[in-house]
Amino acid sequence: GGYLKAGGYMMIITFFILLAGFLLLGVRLPLLLALIVAAVDFLPVLGTGTVLVPVALFQFLSGQSGKGFGFLALWGITALVRQFVEPRILGKNLGIHPLFSLLAGYAGLTLFGVPGMILLPIAASVGFGVFREFEKEEKR
Repeated sequence: GGYLKAGGYMMIITFFILLAGFLLLGVRLPLLLALIVAAVDFLPVLGTGTVLVPVALFQFLSGQSGKGFGFLALWGITALVRQFVEPRILGKNLGIHPLFSLLAGYAGLTLFGVPGMILLPIAASVGFGVFREFEKEEKR
């Protein structure tokens, strides 16, 4: 549950960044498009770049390089914010330190791929919970 809650928070943050960017770029239907791209970002493996990079390339090919750079900048901003905010939110919702959450996600991705990136932080959280309860029992 904590992992889904953290993902929901990240989706909301991403949605508002995208909405602001789409409004600045003058995109039609910015609310709907921000919601769709944020939902794609919520899915494992896929991210905002899955949508924003092809749109930026299309903009460049159609001669609108300003909008193309705008979409690439928006992609960079969402990726940068995600790198800084996600470990903190994930760590808070799973009950583990943000740095450990980041390391567990990276180790899971490296060792087991995308499922490991999701499951190893959860397993670490459960492990820490069991360890804390065991410590409490010993102190009694």
